[in-house]
Amino acid sequence: MAIQLACPRCRRPLPVEESSAGHLVQCPGCMLEFVVPGAASRSTPVFESSRSPSAGTVTVVDVEQAQLRAQQAAATHLTAHIELQEATRRRQRLATRLATLKLFRTGRHRLDESVTRLGGFCIAVTLGGAVFVVLGRLVSGTAIGILLAALVGIVLAAIVYLPFSFVPADEQLETMIVPLGARFDEADARYLTCAAVESKLNAESAAVQAEYGRLKEVIESRLHWLRTCEWPTMTGQTFETFLAKVFEERGYVVVTTAKTGDQGVDLIISRQGTRVAVQAKGYVGHPVGNGAVQEVHAGKAFHGCQVAAVVANSRFTDSARELAERLHCILIDGSQIPDLIEGRIML
Repeated sequence: MAIQLACPRCRRPLPVEESSAGHLVQCPGCMLEFVVPGAASRSTPVFESSRSPSAGTVTVVDVEQAQLRAQQAAATHLTAHIELQEATRRRQRLATRLATLKLFRTGRHRLDESVTRLGGFCIAVTLGGAVFVVLGRLVSGTAIGILLAALVGIVLAAIVYLPFSFVPADEQLETMIVPLGARFDEADARYLTCAAVESKLNAESAAVQAEYGRLKEVIESRLHWLRTCEWPTMTGQTFETFLAKVFEERGYVVVTTAKTGDQGVDLIISRQGTRVAVQAKGYVGHPVGNGAVQEVHAGKAFHGCQVAAVVANSRFTDSARELAERLHCILIDGSQIPDLIEGRIML
């Protein structure tokens, strides 16, 4: 009896024999290979070998390490950015002070070469008084108001002009400019160094963050496949291969046993020195009984494993659960497989 499938890549209709469930077929259009589902006819394939996780590719551990590197790089870059901000502020403060002192020096030299400082003082107070006389006319209009405005203008002009021309003294001004210029040069060099370091660390942080994003996207795309594929209807080899992909995704080293003489163990998974014997039970419509627990318990010793587990996409009988409790065998039924995929259950 033929069943109708669709190619996962090009969506080309593919009629295949129902007896070919669990076997690889190839799409004649895009040449993609995928495993035929072990259940009834459906338009979406349940297993795609080219897009599913495979050994030797990116794992969750890789993503966690990349995330840690990204966090460390971000922290280092933040420290460099703060140092750059401090260096920038110091450079700006010194630049402002140095520019002010140089402005005083240049202004004094020009006054000395032209109208002299006393002449400049007379011009300043005259202009200050004149400006405030105009303002006094606009505000008050009375003679006393205009006079007071003129006096205020003269005083303000004197207050501004006298420090500019005489405070600090010329000799002291020169002694202030030289060391301040040296401090500015030092601050400028520090700023340039911090800017170069910050730029380098920013590029490195961006690269590490991009790599983390890429790895996370790979994991998320594969986890999406595991979450959404039709695992509840998988049987036999298809379900066993699905479980192998789940365990690989969670950082386990997965070994598939031989089809004959496996002693009731389909997968041997290991992580952090612990070997787990796993029997995969792709049962649809009926529960898993004692036999699976007995087989994997015996196979655990045969394969030198410390833990035995049965994973099924259906449910277990009460007697199977009772026996598993006595033999310390782990049972994972269909309701727990989403937790297994997400890493909330670890063997």
